[in-house]
This record gives sequence, C-alpha cells and structure tokens, in this order.
Amino acid sequence: NEGNILIRALPKLNCLKLSIVNKLSFAYPHEIPLVRPGFGSLSYSLFERKSAVNRGVGYPPDPFYYDRHTIDYDQIADIDGMLKPGFPVTVTKPETKDEPSEDIRIGYGTFANAGAVSIRFWYPIKIDYYAFGEITPPPSITPTPTTPASSVTDDTSKQIDSSMEPDADCVIKADERGNEMFDVEQGIPVRENLYVNANVREYLFDVSYTEHSHSETEQVKVKKTWNLKWQEDHGHSKTEYCGSGTSYHTSGSYCTDSDGDGVNDSCPGHAYKGCRDTNGDGINDSCPGHKVWVPKWVEKTDTVVIYSDFYDVTRSYSYWTVDHFEAFIPESVTVSNNALPGGSIKIPAPGINTPNISLSHRENTNEHVLNNPLSDAKTDGTLKYDSNAACYVVEVSDGYLDGGKTKPSVPGITNPGPIIENRIPQYQAKNDLLEFNGLTILEDKVSNTGDTKDPEKIPKATVCGDNTFFKNNLTIPDNILNGIHNSSGKICYKRVTETVNPVYDSEISYEIPSINSVTVHTPVVCHASIIDDKENDQTLNPDDSRITIVLGRPSKIALYTVGSHLDIPGYNDTPGGSMDCRKYTAKRQVLFPFDVYAGTDKSDPSCFVKK
Repeated sequence: NEGNILIRALPKLNCLKLSIVNKLSFAYPHEIPLVRPGFGSLSYSLFERKSAVNRGVGYPPDPFYYDRHTIDYDQIADIDGMLKPGFPVTVTKPETKDEPSEDIRIGYGTFANAGAVSIRFWYPIKIDYYAFGEITPPPSITPTPTTPASSVTDDTSKQIDSSMEPDADCVIKADERGNEMFDVEQGIPVRENLYVNANVREYLFDVSYTEHSHSETEQVKVKKTWNLKWQEDHGHSKTEYCGSGTSYHTSGSYCTDSDGDGVNDSCPGHAYKGCRDTNGDGINDSCPGHKVWVPKWVEKTDTVVIYSDFYDVTRSYSYWTVDHFEAFIPESVTVSNNALPGGSIKIPAPGINTPNISLSHRENTNEHVLNNPLSDAKTDGTLKYDSNAACYVVEVSDGYLDGGKTKPSVPGITNPGPIIENRIPQYQAKNDLLEFNGLTILEDKVSNTGDTKDPEKIPKATVCGDNTFFKNNLTIPDNILNGIHNSSGKICYKRVTETVNPVYDSEISYEIPSINSVTVHTPVVCHASIIDDKENDQTLNPDDSRITIVLGRPSKIALYTVGSHLDIPGYNDTPGGSMDCRKYTAKRQVLFPFDVYAGTDKSDPSCFVKK
C-alpha cells in the first residue's frame, strides 16, 4: 500500500489467575488482573507523598525492569497508595533516579478506586521479509533468551471439629435415690417425695479451621566467573649464519711437513667462512643461513562466565487459622411433670467449671507468614537478574585456573540444586493459637520449614456427675389426680466469652428426650367395725349373728385404714401384704339411718347429727 506493509494481528492478553487482591497485605476492593511475566506488567503513576507533583512511572517486580528499583506488592502500605519506608524506588520524572520510598506514593487520592494503575501488554513480533534477486545474507543473530515465568499456586481447605449434642438423660424417681420405695411408673401416692436427676455433657464446642497454602517456583541458574591465567609464546623466527675464522689441524692430523722428513708435523692454519665446503678443498667457505625460533613467553588472562542448567527452586508455606469457635457450658435443667410441686422444677448448675481456653486469632497474612524467601533473596541480592541468562541467578565465588603453557579448560556446573537451596531460606509461618483445658489444639510456634502443625481434636466432654443436676424432697401435692403424668425437660447452655465469629445464640436449649412418666395412685383403705353392746341387749330373742346397738347408750365405731392394696412396690411392703393408708386419708365418714349425738354420751345439741 503505497510502499508500506500493513500488518494486522489479534493480541493475546496473557494474565495469571491471580489478581492484585491476592498480593496486597490489606483489603482491596478491585480485582485488577496480573499479567504473566514476559507478556507485560502493571505500572503505577507515582507522586510526591506530600504534594501532587507527578514523578513518572513505577513498576512491580518483573525481570524486564532488572535495572530499576521496583515496588513489591507487600511494600504497598495501605489503600491510599502509601509505600512502606526503607527501600529505594526508581522514578522517571523529571529524570530517572532513585528516591526514598517514604517520599513516594501511588496515585494522589486515586489508588483506592483502582486509579493510578495501568496494565501493559507486550507483543513480540517476528517478521521475515522475502525478495527476488541476489541478497547477501545478514550475519546470524544470537537469539535473545526468553525469561522463564515463575509459577505461583494458592489454595485453601477447611476442617471442622464439633461436639454440639448434650447427650442428656433424666429420670424422675421416688426418694431416696438408690433406695426407692416406689416405682413411679407403676404408682406412687400424693404426699410422697420425688427426686429429679439429669446428666449432660459438661461443655459443647464448635470450631472450624482453614488451611492457607501457597507455593511459588522460580527457575534459577548458578553463575560462576572463572579467572584464567596461562602463558603464550609470542616469540619469532630469525636466520642465523655460521661464523668465519682460522682453523688448525691438531696432532695426528697435521697437514704440513715442515722439515721435509716425510712426516706432517704442523699446520699453518686455514681460513674458513660458513658451514659448507663449496669447492671441495675441505675448508668451509659459505653458509646458507639457518632458521631459529626466538621464544617470548607472555602472561595471558581471561574471564569466562558460565551458567548451570535451570533449577526449579520452590518455596511454600501452609498455616491454619481459626475461622469460627464457640464453646458452651450447661446453665440449668428444667423438668416439667404435674406430679412435681408447681408442675416443674428448674435446677441450676453449680460447680461446673468453665473450660480454660486460650485463643489468638489473626486475620492478616503478614502475621502468619513472616518472610518471603524468593522476594527477600531478590531484594538482598542473593538472587540477581542476569540479562545475559534472562533469568535470576545465584552467584558463587570466582574461580581461578592456571593452565601453565596452555589455556585452561573451564569445568561446567553439574549440580546446581544444593548451591541454590543453601542460599535461599524456607518460609517462616505460624498458626493461630487455640488451647483448651491445658491441651494445645492449634499451636502458634514459628515453623522454619514453612509447614505448620495441623490442628488436634478437642476432647469430647465427659458427662457431669450425678449430683450436678439433682433435686430431691419434691413432695407430690394433694391435688394431683390419679393417673399417668407425662414428663418433659430441657437443658440450657450458655456461651463462654472466648469466641471467634460466633454463629449460635449466646444461650441455646435442647430438649431432654425420654424422661419417664409418673403414675399417681393415692390408695385408700377403709375397714369399718362397730363395738358390740350385746350384754345390754334386752330384746326377747337376741340375734347373735348381728352386732347390737342399744338406743340411749353410747356406741363406738372403728374405721381402720390398714389393709391390702395394689401388688406393686410400696403398696404391699408391710407384713401380710398390707399397707397403712392413714397418711393418704383426708376424712372418715359414717352414714347413720337415725339421728345420733356424735362424740358424746349426753344430749348435747351441739353434737346432734340429724338422720
């Protein structure tokens, strides 16, 4: 298009499954997504803390900004965008420089509403151009290493421990306990005493925990710098020629007979030059020259940086929080039955000890996770971003090799794991605290491995003693009619003060099942007899089969309340299988067929009983 190439592409917004809410140490209402490392990042609009002067742009940690001081998420102090003190921040206005964090903030009153935060995405584009004709290929370019993405996982799991059933039981029986005279379900008279005895669990509890788990993996290399030393021969070759002079034959090889006796006895000397005899006279007279090497040893040095293969360093933690806790102790038992005085009895719970509870609950993650190993290692320089390796590295001390007359070979790093593991500590984490009656259910000791102890089970309460909810000497009132009187009851528990996010009412009641009924049966026995006045019988023909009463004479009538009754406990326990019902007899009455004076042998009008 008019000499231009148009390129159209659909970008991919490559984000993590986490948002900024998962990273900040305080509550934040906006789910701003986090960009996967290598595909972009967030950026912050920075301002002077005490004024509205814009200081440019800042960034969260990312390998792309290796040459800047970035702002980690846990270095943001609050929802107003204030930064925690004590670290440098790189600003870009009016110039790129480092400023103290206590002088800088994110946004100016806008961070709380998701302002002053932008999301940047990068789109690497590779374009291959093709053309006709002879083209000289360009030199090959070493590809830029791709920065590996770190892996982060967060998870939670729930655990519940509960004992909220009182397992209550209750009986109504006849006094005395353990020596009951009557079986109240078969029959018991009025004016006899009952007792009520209930048993319940000494405490109830309901607790839920959450395990917070986090794991983070960073691909790291070990970096080592080797300082090499050796010698190289930088000498040169040259041509050397043999010298000249006079040579003499020695004794035994003289060449001249000086006295003519036929024996060579001297040598006058022979001139020579070089190392070769060119004319055959036995005298060297020339030299073609000889190549010789003149050494010159030079000290050489070099620096070689090597990297190990990637090592996945993983740091994780898990800790437990108490999300909900309540405990209750019994306060009173109420039992209802018409046979009881007033129809019911309420028995308070004296002598039940409140469980000894120690509880410490913390909402903030920073109070449970005391360090951040990978982030701390990047801050203190244990982990450094290396642009050549395009990843974080752990540097080890330099090595030195002397190869003598040859350049030494550098050994590789074959086992980077122990080196990296020893440099980067583990997470330090701790739980909430829950102690119950001297037992540590959830301990808050600091774990230096990042893994805290799981919660223990709270022991189920024992049933209270027989005398806790016991009341005797409960007399059945006179106005209770014979019959079966059903029972009901409830147990009331009250909540103790140590709680976390309670969901129950402060007082809770439970029905007590299957309390026995009381059968009231008040016995009456009446065996009447008249004292026979036969010796004063003046009839002509006395009837010996009948009792004689003489008019005008005092007579006595006996009404006995002792006799046999029901064949059940308490009603036939006296000798002969009888019982004395005098206690249960309100009145004795006699019907006469004639007028009488009752209680006197005189004609007393006040004692006169008309027929």
